[in-house]
This record gives sequence, C-alpha cells and structure tokens, in this order.
Amino acid sequence: MLDTPREFMSPLDQVSDLQATDPVPTGSSVIESRAALVATANLIRLLDSPIRIHIILSLYERPHYVHELVSVIGNSQPLISQHLKVLKDSGIVSATRNGRQMTYCLSAPPVIDVIRAAHEASSYSQEQQ
Repeated sequence: MLDTPREFMSPLDQVSDLQATDPVPTGSSVIESRAALVATANLIRLLDSPIRIHIILSLYERPHYVHELVSVIGNSQPLISQHLKVLKDSGIVSATRNGRQMTYCLSAPPVIDVIRAAHEASSYSQEQQ
C-alpha cells in the first residue's frame, strides 16, 4: 500500500479524452452525442466517492447545515466542505446563507436515480459472482 496522500481533484477538473465536438459514436442509442457522453462521464466521476454519495443521500432526505453533515457522515468539516464545493460547482447541490451558516440542499434530485441504478447494478454483479 502506498503511503503517499491522494491529491484531491474535482472530477470536473479532469481532462476528458472525448471532445464535445467529436462525432457521435456508431451504434449509440442511449447517448446521442459526444457532449452527452462527456457530461455522463463527468457525472459518474463526480459520484466516484462514498462521501459524496452519502452527502447526496443525506440532502435527499432534507437540507442540512455543514455541521450536521459532519455529524451524520463522520468526517472532518474541511473534508465535507471540499466535497460540498465539488457538488455545488457541478450544480447537484445548492447553498443558501442563513446568518453565518450555509444550508445545503439537493438541487438535482434525478441524481438519486443514478445512485439507485448504480446500487442495483453493483448488487446484480455481486450476485453473478
């Protein structure tokens, strides 16, 4: 196991192999353009974190303050804030100021369907093994 710390990088900061102007892949009936393919890949990268998924699931139940998410998820406030920033920058989460605190809420509820589908697919693949 490597002892070097993993650098925190937003999935949206990563450079994609695909360009939005590239032609549509042959035989693709689910995703109709390269731009949609890139957007889908970015969403999947965004969800590639148990902490972000836990934040999204918590916000699906109700809006939360940062300190509430820290208690629910059990990680440090700076780490939760970092993940909230990534989710906010992507448009999945929004924030409103209430005095000195920020209230975070889920602004893209369909992302829950993606999480459910991923959970079902992972359960299915585990059953097949």
